[in-house]
Amino acid sequence: ITFDAAVTAIGGFAFASCDKLASVTIPQNVTQLGRAAFFMCVNLVSITIPESVTEVDIAPFYCCSNLAEIDGKFASADKRCLIVNGVLKSFAPAGVTDYIIPGGVTEIGMEAFFSCSNLISVTIPDSVTSIESSAFSYCSSLASVYCKPTTPPALGGSSIFDHNATDRKIYVPAASLDAYKSAKNWSNYADAIVAEPGYQIGDLVTVNGVQGIVFQTSPVKIVSVLETSAAWSTENVTTTATNENDGSVNMAIIKAISGWESKYPAFKWCADLGEGWYLPAYNELKAIYNQKTTIDSVLSANGFIEFSSGYWSSTEYNYSYNFVYYVSFSNGDAYTNSKNPTHSVRAVYSF
Repeated sequence: ITFDAAVTAIGGFAFASCDKLASVTIPQNVTQLGRAAFFMCVNLVSITIPESVTEVDIAPFYCCSNLAEIDGKFASADKRCLIVNGVLKSFAPAGVTDYIIPGGVTEIGMEAFFSCSNLISVTIPDSVTSIESSAFSYCSSLASVYCKPTTPPALGGSSIFDHNATDRKIYVPAASLDAYKSAKNWSNYADAIVAEPGYQIGDLVTVNGVQGIVFQTSPVKIVSVLETSAAWSTENVTTTATNENDGSVNMAIIKAISGWESKYPAFKWCADLGEGWYLPAYNELKAIYNQKTTIDSVLSANGFIEFSSGYWSSTEYNYSYNFVYYVSFSNGDAYTNSKNPTHSVRAVYSF
């Protein structure tokens, strides 16, 4: 599509049912996207949102069943969600069966996941406080909804989870079970609301298509079944990534460095697994080592490589910031090393 330079807004249903449309780059002068602007563009695969857009109405990519990538402004890190000021407006469903909504989303907008017929399970993070009308309606394969907030999010209507899979279950925190069953509009689904089953050490879990194994249950943390070898950094400079308990804190520090993608290969590999994956901190690696026997047996049984010798942590050594910790998986001991050598790398994800 070629847009006229005078176009500043794409109105509601402007491209409805344009079934030949495959890719769209919205021009820089557009500031508004109307409701369901690309409704039923069933062959639309990718769309790019320019920085000029400031207003996005309800579900601009409503029922775009083959949409695989939302890029540009308001796109989530995995390019699956359009998130405007905490509101998840649209989802790119192509090829996705299990999805964990990014943390930080506060509202799931009206019709955001409407008719995502391949979606089997979805996890709603504890940051969500409201879910609007028909958000998950007609997700005909949706069998499992994992709702993490301890306080039931406000539901903007009574059709949020209508026309899902037969016997669809909504899993909620055990301590909040009664609150969910009695909350406004949630009560319509009372028979389907059950306490979330607990995870066990060694459980094989899939997060947005990437598999990991549970090594900690409170909070739940998993370690990737995949690994690589990489340098911690291509330069020995101080980063202040010194957190020993939470690698996501160190990850955020590294990702704030200009050009980090080329300078910090171990971190880049973890980030490439998807949003939320990070290089584990020193004590997280120790926790993984403590479950090494169990995890190795799961890795072997499922055809993955067992743990090797030594793994990078994301933690700089407090007494010499040009050195970092790595943990030997032969004996569980921690050592320090400069940042340039190659060691094994696995990523961690925390629920």
